[in-house]
Amino acid sequence: MTIHRRVRPSVWPTLALLAAIPLSAMAAEAPAAAPAETPMKFVEGVYERLLKITAKTAKLDTLHKTLGDEMTSFMDYSEMGRRTLGKKRWTALKDRQRKEFLELLEGMVRRTYVKRFKPGKTIKITYDPKVRSRKDGRAQVRTTIHIKRSRADVNYSMHQLEGGWRVYDIIVDDASQVHIYRRSFGKILNKEGWPGLIKRMKRSAGRK
Repeated sequence: MTIHRRVRPSVWPTLALLAAIPLSAMAAEAPAAAPAETPMKFVEGVYERLLKITAKTAKLDTLHKTLGDEMTSFMDYSEMGRRTLGKKRWTALKDRQRKEFLELLEGMVRRTYVKRFKPGKTIKITYDPKVRSRKDGRAQVRTTIHIKRSRADVNYSMHQLEGGWRVYDIIVDDASQVHIYRRSFGKILNKEGWPGLIKRMKRSAGRK
């Protein structure tokens, strides 16, 4: 048995009105998606935050700790660790081993990166306007840090996650941290195994 439903007369004017609105007009009222942040804007924002912290922090230890904490907002230590160990070694790790390794790697990277920042020092950043972009979505932004008469070329290799761009490698004066760690960690693992690597990483990260 077929059931026929009647539409109340009062509904017809509303239906007719909706039908008369062009689809293009309805689409135009939808909010536009926010433009994705460019790699250059991302790095500029990173430096802006770091320099603000440096300008308002008087104690060296406090400065370095605060800068290191800020690094968690733009670093992808998990990707850095995976690239450092290589796929085979990375996937073979147990969860607790991977967690300890990443915590120590973060400590090492933080110590290396923040040591250039000192209270009261005037820091100037210049940017290479040409961003290196890859077909797989990765990008590299090249910068130079100027502190008085010294300078260092610091480049950031990054990829995009749901939360935005994240850095997985920092290249200082053409020396990639991922490549340096990969070579040194590989030699230690071959000679001393995993316990030997963790012991050395603890020393480098400033842990007992």
